[in-house]
Amino acid sequence: MDKVEVGVISPGPEFSAVVRQAARELDLGVTLREGSPEKALAVVREWETGGRVGVVVATGDTAEALKKQSALPVVGVEPGPLDIAQALTLARSARPRVVLLDRRRRPPRHDYERIAAVAGVACEVRLYSEAGELEALLPETDGVAVVAVWAPAAVVAAGRGLPVVGVAIGPEVVREAMQKAADIFRARRRDIRLCQSLHAVLTNAYDGIMAVERGEITLFNPVAEKITGLAAREVLGRPVASVCRTNAACRALWGDGTPVADALIYLGELPLVINRRFGPVGPDSTATLVTFQAADKIRRLEVRLRQQLHQQGLVAKFRF
Repeated sequence: MDKVEVGVISPGPEFSAVVRQAARELDLGVTLREGSPEKALAVVREWETGGRVGVVVATGDTAEALKKQSALPVVGVEPGPLDIAQALTLARSARPRVVLLDRRRRPPRHDYERIAAVAGVACEVRLYSEAGELEALLPETDGVAVVAVWAPAAVVAAGRGLPVVGVAIGPEVVREAMQKAADIFRARRRDIRLCQSLHAVLTNAYDGIMAVERGEITLFNPVAEKITGLAAREVLGRPVASVCRTNAACRALWGDGTPVADALIYLGELPLVINRRFGPVGPDSTATLVTFQAADKIRRLEVRLRQQLHQQGLVAKFRF
């Protein structure tokens, strides 16, 4: 089986080292890129076209942005409660007062009051929605250490001359994210291979096959193309009613869309046996599957079968 390949957008060398260790432990292939969040999308676009990387791991805002723009699945990594508690403890050893800066999320990702209580550190939590709000949130007094959950807060606080403790994402959290990415990669690969196998079966089937879901044609195999004279690219995604208005063969095959079994129709002088039936294609959707085959082909198969049975001595004898 091909090795899982995870693409990781890393915020820095420390995170990269933790990722490499997790990849070794989990026996995963990893493609690492360090750099600014602004360049992350360009990197992921390369991975999309390269075909080797199957899933992306990124941190914080970078992950959220990529989830909206990337065709690859993205696993976000954020500091865990233990990571935050360790940062609070370190900050408290440096200054008597601690202010924690984090992005505002709904619902909140962490119960900071409980984390601080477990760490035995009294801290003031200040949340921001945009980086432009950080200057106003920074403490003015001396004797304060800032715990910055994300890099933008650390940069602004350091620029003010305040002691800053960044929250490092621990190996347990990274390992969990890498395992999740591997699970997604394998599930996605199974789905792709299943689709490829199904496509091969449908493409090489002797029957004509057309599927209609939510009123639109979603499957049109080569035999259907030959019978109707329509190319799949011309009909896929189009409303079946629209296609039927302009194509008599498709109109005859679709009929009124109701289920039928072994119905005989004629396209000119060509007799076809058609079946239409409903079937589930998802948790909340059904499709109508239309299959059809030349009636004379069925008759030839029946004749051939009777000949084979006769040759094997399987002949019915009647007494009156």
